Amino acid sequence: MKWLWLAVVLVTVAVILLIYAPKKAIAPQETTSRNAEETKVTNPLYISYVINTGQASFESLKAHAGLFNLVIGDWLHLNGQGLVVEDNPQRQKEILQFIRVTNKQAKVFAMLNNYARGWQIDETKAMLESKEARAKTITFVSEYLKENNLDGISLDFEQIPQGTQKDYVLFLTELVKEIRPLNKEVSVHVPADDASWNYSGIATAVDSVIVMIYDEHLSTTEAGPIASLSWTESVLKKRSKDTPANKLIIGMGNYAYDWADGSKGSSITFARADSMAREYGKRLLTDEVSQNNFFEYTENGQKHIVWVLDQYSVAMQKRVASKYAPLGYALFRLGSEDPQVWQIFTNPGRRD
Repeated sequence: MKWLWLAVVLVTVAVILLIYAPKKAIAPQETTSRNAEETKVTNPLYISYVINTGQASFESLKAHAGLFNLVIGDWLHLNGQGLVVEDNPQRQKEILQFIRVTNKQAKVFAMLNNYARGWQIDETKAMLESKEARAKTITFVSEYLKENNLDGISLDFEQIPQGTQKDYVLFLTELVKEIRPLNKEVSVHVPADDASWNYSGIATAVDSVIVMIYDEHLSTTEAGPIASLSWTESVLKKRSKDTPANKLIIGMGNYAYDWADGSKGSSITFARADSMAREYGKRLLTDEVSQNNFFEYTENGQKHIVWVLDQYSVAMQKRVASKYAPLGYALFRLGSEDPQVWQIFTNPGRRD
């Protein structure tokens, strides 16, 4: 009986402690931060472009091949007859062989653009609006990717009329349907800010969207910064609303424009701009408003201004863009760049 009485007492005490013990607060679930972590890109893409023309682009690729996890070759063009043509297949093979030997982990895409001695606007419109022509183009692309064992296609169709935008989205949808079963990807280049473009429709259709955040001013406009910081921020605020972060790639330029008073500008490489500055005894100045660099000179009595995209502009754009946690960054292009840009381009940098 003594042991039974002791057991009853112990059970009673345990029940009292259970009832009156202080309750531990249950921490609220941090759904917002968890969702943010789930969509955060932990290993950004670092992309650059190689062209077949001249030696500078290939030489730059040789010097920096290990920095990229995706290389886009400017190899396919929609010509004046609305047909896809290859640009120097032999050079393509040389470049592909080099990448596969030196950076086996890097993906390789072919670019298909609608530039052939000018933007082929009418031909692109006709191709996109024809079911048969779209199918023919898609078949060519599919066979080309398989034949060359490429990882994807990157479209750069520019100056598409507003009325043809729906056909472009349809083309992209059909292209993805054809090549996704082959484990191939589709990326699309879009202008930074053009109200006629169906940004959300394009983003829905494809694997990734490269927003070309450059050419705020270009050769056909008045002189000015090529990618000012405030403009970059404005563009990103808009594109982040219609393009998911896990599809958003920040396209940045590295080249220059030289404008003479009263004349159109001309596109030049960073190396040429740097050489000109030295020739005329000038140095790059930073415009405090745009955070782009420039210099001025006079030739034959005519004033010139040269605006430059370089390692500094890339650092500034990446600082702004990093807040949006994009899928990656693309630098246009190998062979025209500031040699100092590479220490900035693949550096994760800071997020303000």
